[in-house]
Amino acid sequence: MHKLKPKNIKLNEKSRLYSCKLPIIGLTGGIASGKSKASEYLKKLGLFTIDADQLVKDIYKKESTVKLLNSLVPEVLNNGIVDFKLLRKIFYSNENVKIVLEKHIYSLLGEAFSSEANKAIEQKKNFIIYEVPLLFEKSLQNKLDITLCTHASLKLQSLRIKKRDNSDQETIEKMLKSQMSTDFKISLADYSISNNGNFEELYRELDSFLLKVTE
Repeated sequence: MHKLKPKNIKLNEKSRLYSCKLPIIGLTGGIASGKSKASEYLKKLGLFTIDADQLVKDIYKKESTVKLLNSLVPEVLNNGIVDFKLLRKIFYSNENVKIVLEKHIYSLLGEAFSSEANKAIEQKKNFIIYEVPLLFEKSLQNKLDITLCTHASLKLQSLRIKKRDNSDQETIEKMLKSQMSTDFKISLADYSISNNGNFEELYRELDSFLLKVTE
């Protein structure tokens, strides 16, 4: 079992995100920079991962969220199912929708995270990998023990978003512009990993990272 080196356990429960009992490695990066692939690989190695995007998707299934969407942007609902492609387009074009939805989602995110973190405690894990896209945008770095940032060129990010979501170029550009610059994220992170190559290169970088922070 991987165990964090003592020097990398920088916070206590009181000062940690959502008062988490376990140390947290925050995994972040720009959209389509490889953080999800990194998280998948770390999970295969037996590490406990929590995906903020999945927590948010689960929150979107809640009755309170569906009611909010129905009153705010009813066009994104089809028999109670959210059309995330359409919602994404509206979200990045309408500031009011963005503000209202973010406030609602973040009000429920702590409870959702803590529920997952309790599973890690039950499984006697030593720490948690928390994959969170807006880690630095939301100034969460001081509430996490370590931060790791994946990064890729803007051209590669754009191509990956197009392939993954089939989003139009205008929406893609708004998504990329809404996030902090890659260089600034790297400067804020404790560690960074390039994902401009293939998966094997990414995995080797992750293995190297683990050798540095675990024992």
